[in-house]
Amino acid sequence: MKTQILQLVEQSTKEINPHTFDIEDGVETKQLSQLLVLERTAASRYLNALVKEGKLVKINSRPVYFFHRQTLEKMFNLPLETNEFRSFFDLEVALGLVEDLKVNVFEELIGWDRSLIQQVEQCKAAISYPPKGLPFLLAGESGVGKSYLAKLVHHYAIIQGILKPDAPFVTLNCAEFANNPELVTANLFGYTKGAFTGAERDKKGVIEKANGGILFLDEAHRLTPEGQEKLFLFMDQGIYHRLGDNEEWKEASVRLIFATTELPGKAFLTTFTRRIPIIVELPSLKDRTDYEKYQMITSFYQSESKEIKREIVLHSNVLDFLMDTSRAGNIGALKNAVRYSCAKAYSETLETDKKLRLEISLKHFPADDMHKYMIDKAENEDHSQFIDHLIPINTNGQLYPDPYTFKYKSDLEKLYEQLLNKYSEFASRQEHHQLYIDRVSLYVNDYIDKLVFYSDLQEKRIEFSVIHQFVKQFILLKNDNNFSAGVLSSLSGNTIIAFTHFIFYSSNQRVTIKEENGVLEFIQFLDRTCQKEWLIINELMDGLTQTFNLHFSVMDKCILVLFINGLKNQQVEESIQCLVVAHGFSTASSISNVANRLLGKHIFKSFDMPLQVDTLEIICRLNDYLDAVDTSRGVIIFVDMGSLVDVQKKLNCLNSSTVAVVNNITTQIAIDAGEKMLKGLSINQIVEEITLTHKPQYRIFHPRLEKRPKAIITTCVTGIGTAVKIKELLEKSVDGKHIQVVAYDFLCLKNNQEKESVFQDFDVICIVGTANPEIENVSFLPLEKIISGHEEEELMYLLKPHVEETSIQKINNNLIKHFSLQSVLNHLTILNPNQLMEHLSDALELLQNLIGRRFSNATRISMYVHLSCLIERLVTQRPIDSYPNLEIFNQQQEEFIQVVRQAFESIEKTYSITIPLAEIGYIYDMVKIKVQ
Repeated sequence: MKTQILQLVEQSTKEINPHTFDIEDGVETKQLSQLLVLERTAASRYLNALVKEGKLVKINSRPVYFFHRQTLEKMFNLPLETNEFRSFFDLEVALGLVEDLKVNVFEELIGWDRSLIQQVEQCKAAISYPPKGLPFLLAGESGVGKSYLAKLVHHYAIIQGILKPDAPFVTLNCAEFANNPELVTANLFGYTKGAFTGAERDKKGVIEKANGGILFLDEAHRLTPEGQEKLFLFMDQGIYHRLGDNEEWKEASVRLIFATTELPGKAFLTTFTRRIPIIVELPSLKDRTDYEKYQMITSFYQSESKEIKREIVLHSNVLDFLMDTSRAGNIGALKNAVRYSCAKAYSETLETDKKLRLEISLKHFPADDMHKYMIDKAENEDHSQFIDHLIPINTNGQLYPDPYTFKYKSDLEKLYEQLLNKYSEFASRQEHHQLYIDRVSLYVNDYIDKLVFYSDLQEKRIEFSVIHQFVKQFILLKNDNNFSAGVLSSLSGNTIIAFTHFIFYSSNQRVTIKEENGVLEFIQFLDRTCQKEWLIINELMDGLTQTFNLHFSVMDKCILVLFINGLKNQQVEESIQCLVVAHGFSTASSISNVANRLLGKHIFKSFDMPLQVDTLEIICRLNDYLDAVDTSRGVIIFVDMGSLVDVQKKLNCLNSSTVAVVNNITTQIAIDAGEKMLKGLSINQIVEEITLTHKPQYRIFHPRLEKRPKAIITTCVTGIGTAVKIKELLEKSVDGKHIQVVAYDFLCLKNNQEKESVFQDFDVICIVGTANPEIENVSFLPLEKIISGHEEEELMYLLKPHVEETSIQKINNNLIKHFSLQSVLNHLTILNPNQLMEHLSDALELLQNLIGRRFSNATRISMYVHLSCLIERLVTQRPIDSYPNLEIFNQQQEEFIQVVRQAFESIEKTYSITIPLAEIGYIYDMVKIKVQ
């Protein structure tokens, strides 16, 4: 059906007359559904899928229209950078049919696509929200650009047709009337003749003057509580009285923007901030990226160059001085410093040649500032990060090659060297390959992070967008392929952008590495240990070379292999599915990316929802994703506002999984929720605990009882990690079609019993693990007894009602095969199991002698499993550092702690580890439980 739809749209597009090209030449969903006798929702789903694949172009008008992309590109001989357009006018601009009047006004704002990307999206969302926008507050220190941003928002609203071309922008500085509430009222709402002494005629207030436009209330924190209250009625209903006239109600349609240098929670009444749904926090100059500060400085000098019609040349140490973040006053003070230096240099040329270029050096800045700067540099033994050279800026505003170009190249060379040096160390130590990959992935991620923030793609935006689109399509196609789906599934949203940044940058570099540095051995190592990743990256690079004539070094391929391998290893298996859905082009991606990076795991999947995208389309995307992943542990959907709050009503997984919807998502909420998920908390616990801290609204929906799938729970007293590995072994043995295996946190089961969501989501057959959580009416099978063969009959008895008779013997054979002690240890740890068992056998023998008790065979097996996982955790630097009542345990079990340290002294030396107190606590629990 999808192919038939594509052919119909292609034929319709081919029939277009280029000279009379109009929006109605496109295909509507309704028209297509009638032609094919197809449900309208189904037609919409197919059309949107073809848009996502890059085969159709979508115009988000009302109604929505579709065109065949390749046919349009051939017809007008121009490639399109995107598949979706807000209006037909935007498509005409992209095809070169009309001049682009709707420029991106925010491009004037330095950092709009980097550190201020979320702030820009917030402003767009607030000003465009129907019917008359949402009031919003710009918060930040003095001089960070609040007034400038407010004016850009006004310009944006006019360009986008949200406001009329003559819409007013009115500013009122609240500080002028801070201590006179009556004067505030008079200036806000106007007054009538005779309203107070001196009121000789009727006068309009700023609200009336701003009707149809924007009212910018600067220094809004200077409004007294009474002054804030006077705005309530107008903010709620859009009506007001003039001062002196309590009978006639006036109306005004005004979009309100507030600005403050204070903390909103302290400066305003709660009833006032409740009426401002969006707070846009602007960072101070010291929190901006180095490249943004660099752009500001050169931009200010470009403006001065145009103003005085003289070429300006900067010494590189001037950049270092101006980028020093210890100065106060933010962007405003920076601009003043630039003007001061130009004025001083200009005055020196008045008596010589007025046509001379201005050469700005450190002597052109105030002596006090220079003195402090030189002292700071001397104390810190700091040197300029720029290679010493002159940077010319001419009157056309052209900036010659910037110093960051040199910095990048040296950084890329350093990264190559780091990877090769670390590989050499790894090869000499004969460590497990995954330890090396995990370690160097941090270097790769750090480099690509810097590249994204510092690289300047302003002049090459079209080339970057084309490559980004190619990479996106490649990943989309590969994720549909069974061979490569698991490899690239972690690449989405901002990670694809980061991926593209490296491809775009590295293809323009010519960094060479000598082969004698171990390059060949390194390549062979990655080809051997990351076979899938290597094949996929090779295919991608070949495609980029053939399509765009880009060229890459073999080390570039190695870096991308490590990048996607690092992301893949950060994914949390058998976890709750956590999705972030938010309005704006990249709000969800930004929140997810920050949270995932800080947590060190790929927990959150983002779904960005540009304002023109219909909620139904997002729900289709959510369903497609949830249908493709494991939702057995449940789903948490974090949303920002509006129609997304009821998103669960149309989710396919609601019948079989617990679904929680959490409103008012922020980055902090995402990070807190992710930390709790990594600790193994259930959906109920996660949402209840984040609600106590952050106060979001949430709802939880459980599946209907009659549709609950059968399941076996695996658990381990030391956490979810070992439980997941036991689960993987059981899955190899049990018929997965009829019975699911779910890994679950031991303490959650122990403390919450049947209240845990897993018992609402599944019909639990039994629990398999290293310790019994003692849940009434649920059978527990100790892992060590399955390994020793003592519980095989019990497990077969429990499974018999749920699987076919012919499968029972097969399951039994699989258990014997997969649950030998050697197989279990081999699966649970990356360490050599033979050596490990030998060391553990000696340590356990000594431990039994020291405590004066002998362990049964089953207990010894259990201890082997537990201690193997413990040693691996310590070797890979992932220790358990929390234990209930740790201080009390330390005081009361001092003798046992010393005994364990003595028994495991040899193991600590062999593996270069130290067993922390919390881990000893869990060893105590194991011994206590097994002996009892």
